[in-house]
Amino acid sequence: MFKVYMLSPTNHESIKIEQKNMGRSLGRYLNTTGRWSVFPPKNEQKLIYWNSLEDALSAINKAKHFGRKMDVSLICFSNEKILEKMCLFNEDYLTCLKGYITNK
Repeated sequence: MFKVYMLSPTNHESIKIEQKNMGRSLGRYLNTTGRWSVFPPKNEQKLIYWNSLEDALSAINKAKHFGRKMDVSLICFSNEKILEKMCLFNEDYLTCLKGYITNK
């Protein structure tokens, strides 16, 4: 069993719309472009994860300086292939905490 921490938006309009129109609510998590994606990842945008709660909370504190409000989610899964579509957070992804990155 794999356990990782990921950041999710405190409030996200598309989640509210999806709940209203489709009666479902899929979690959204920070990806490598600074946007939100569902888990498990379904496209080329990899999700960012942290191995410890402390590190994830530290990232949230950094994101607050950019005006973003996020929560930490503990995600558990057993399929190792999912990790291939995820990236462990490092300083290269610091700009993702600011928001959508247009210069790929």
